[in-house]
Amino acid sequence: MVNRIQGTDGHVKVRYKTVPMGQGDSQAKPGIDFEETSGVLEFMHQESQKEIVVKILEHEDPSEERHEMFGLMLFEAEPSVVKISKKDTLVVTIVTDVA
Repeated sequence: MVNRIQGTDGHVKVRYKTVPMGQGDSQAKPGIDFEETSGVLEFMHQESQKEIVVKILEHEDPSEERHEMFGLMLFEAEPSVVKISKKDTLVVTIVTDVA
């Protein structure tokens, strides 16, 4: 969920994309672990929340233990007076609980 804070006046756009994070086996791979995603979120006047959905892909072996990560980054907010938090990238961790 992306939250618009410190006011909801006017129309605002912000671009987003999935980005690599982690190293080696801990790095989730696009097309194997998740669907690479990018786009533009548009907040209309008085709108404060938007959702970004990233599809997590199943592995052939469902008993395979997973602990992989990728990021979801926000960038290029419009109009130019809009500022993105210094924490512009959310860390997403894919974890399976194999019993």
